[in-house]
Amino acid sequence: MVWREPCYKEILVLNSTPSTKKKKGYHHGNLRQSLVDTAVELISERNHCEFTLRELAKKLDVTHAATYHHFRDKDALLSVVAQQGYISLNQELDALDHDEPMTLLCAFFLTYLNFALNHQSHYRVMFDHRLNARVLMSELQAEVMRTHSLMYDLVQQCQQAELLNADVSTDVLCTLYWATFRGLAINLVNDPHSTLLPPEEHLHTFLSLIFSGSATLVGLDVFSDISI
Repeated sequence: MVWREPCYKEILVLNSTPSTKKKKGYHHGNLRQSLVDTAVELISERNHCEFTLRELAKKLDVTHAATYHHFRDKDALLSVVAQQGYISLNQELDALDHDEPMTLLCAFFLTYLNFALNHQSHYRVMFDHRLNARVLMSELQAEVMRTHSLMYDLVQQCQQAELLNADVSTDVLCTLYWATFRGLAINLVNDPHSTLLPPEEHLHTFLSLIFSGSATLVGLDVFSDISI
């Protein structure tokens, strides 16, 4: 057999095939965020957090192994989804501004409810007790604590202004309010056919019922004028 030097086009074909395979899975500009965004889309479609990293890889047309360059497992990915949700929520809460502490506290809860309804996929992950029990990365913990601190400070300001009973522990009041509005938000998110009232009306009713046992009449007067 006589050897002949391959032509230029043959060299291109020979060299391009292995190169293309080698690069599969890395053609995304930001695969890490693409995985997060796709996870949020799947949660929105299914109304739950049951999916695998392999499913995400298939939807993004990358190798399964490529996902592990960014997340050690699914819990690590969900932690980032939750962290980004808390960051968005905290930004909305930070933007609230009012001179009256009770009105500001009311606006806090209304913003919280609206966030849950407008960002349901993130909210499901943020309050997935299974995730919180398994893994809480430090960055996520910091954002969770910031949300709680914002509410704690507002409750304390209301107590100092004698709008909420100062004889009751701030921690106890925060636990009561947090459990109540978190429960309301979860119910609204999980039950799309709920016959409950819109968030604004929920807020007025719930605040009147909850604060009536811990607020003065001065505090109760602001409920009818809540708006953000």
